[in-house]
Amino acid sequence: MHLTNYAINKDSDDFVFNEDPNKDDIGHKRSLRAVFEYIDKHRKGPSDKSSKQIWGEIKDVIIKTLITG
Repeated sequence: MHLTNYAINKDSDDFVFNEDPNKDDIGHKRSLRAVFEYIDKHRKGPSDKSSKQIWGEIKDVIIKTLITG
């Protein structure tokens, strides 16, 4: 059986459901865009990576993974 964090956490009393499909930055399930906006908003200094840098690193890992295949 495969369980995701959502499958386990949705039954928790602390879990926050998002009832509004137009808001992807509320609750425990968020869009990638909302996560990246949060990262950029909460950067403390130049040593913290921006969402653009993080996305570039993610793409780099994906490309390297595909090349190995």
